[in-house]
Amino acid sequence: MDGQGATATVTAGQMAFVRRAPAPELAPPFASTGWTGWLRANLFATPFNAVLTALTLLLLLWVVPSAVRFLLIDAVWTGTDREACLATAARPRSAPVGPS
Repeated sequence: MDGQGATATVTAGQMAFVRRAPAPELAPPFASTGWTGWLRANLFATPFNAVLTALTLLLLLWVVPSAVRFLLIDAVWTGTDREACLATAARPRSAPVGPS
């Protein structure tokens, strides 16, 4: 018996090892915990998921700037009638953002 609480025996030329006390628990690998573990498990688990994640990010990068510009930046928040929302020589329509 060694100092670890385990016994080693030899029977018929084979060695057997019996642990009497449980081994201490190790911390989980960094790549499987926290936000990196979540990303790997949910967004990059398979090659298909990785490609789909990349395509989704590209789509968001293409759509979000135009949507923010249309919905917030170029929006007309006050006006008495429809004419206040239309582009005029004094208020030209701004240039589009992103690919046209």
